[in-house]
Amino acid sequence: MNFIINSKTILLFDLDGTLIDTDKANFLAYKSAIFNITNIKIEDIYKERINRTLIKEILIGTSDELLSEIVLAKEKIYSEYLSYTKLIAENYKLLLKHSNTNKIYLVTNCRKNRALQLLDYHNIRNYFTDFIFRDENTESKYINKFETAIRQLDLNKKDILIYENEIVEIEKAIKIGIKQTQIIKT
Repeated sequence: MNFIINSKTILLFDLDGTLIDTDKANFLAYKSAIFNITNIKIEDIYKERINRTLIKEILIGTSDELLSEIVLAKEKIYSEYLSYTKLIAENYKLLLKHSNTNKIYLVTNCRKNRALQLLDYHNIRNYFTDFIFRDENTESKYINKFETAIRQLDLNKKDILIYENEIVEIEKAIKIGIKQTQIIKT
């Protein structure tokens, strides 16, 4: 049975990989940050999205302090790579379709500054009712962003429809009682 969207349905959109393809920009910003801090060149051989775990694999023995420095440097130069991002057309159309009839929240593990840069670059910030970002003070620990959104926005789980591309995040949503029929894997 599929979830039926009505005027009471609350849509939760993930950002990276769901609404906007950010992989190339993310890679280039990390590549630059890694070189600027460590003078190590990483090649364009990684097909997957670079994250903290992959950086630790690439730079074996990387301390948490160095990793934090790389991440901070990446965040500071990210705007230089916004032109390498692109809207994911199918999900963008859904955002537009429901923007006048439903409450729509951006729920992301992306930090606020980078998320807002992306939304503004693609001129889509105004389609959202509100935003849940990764806490600026959260280092490498990932929280359950959907649990945080439900708590902070006082949402009823049965009224939620989630658009998400990452299996781990989908599993976290299911773990807190969101039904599989309420999750659209993009």
